[in-house]
Amino acid sequence: MSAKLAAALRQFVDTVNATGGLVVNDAGETAPAADEDWTDLAEAYLAACEALGVEPHNVEREALDAVEDSDE
Repeated sequence: MSAKLAAALRQFVDTVNATGGLVVNDAGETAPAADEDWTDLAEAYLAACEALGVEPHNVEREALDAVEDSDE
């Protein structure tokens, strides 16, 4: 893999991670925490993680809800 391609994939992975990683949405699908309807973005994220050999950042739905509740 070229250095530019790896850098682009890393930036994509870092962006998804910075916005909360992945969750399982109410429909039972894996999706980005920042937009739980965008399931195909989750698939691209998982493919990028695999290509880079990094562990995906998955957040349990209950943990995300607890953080949101504590902000209220």
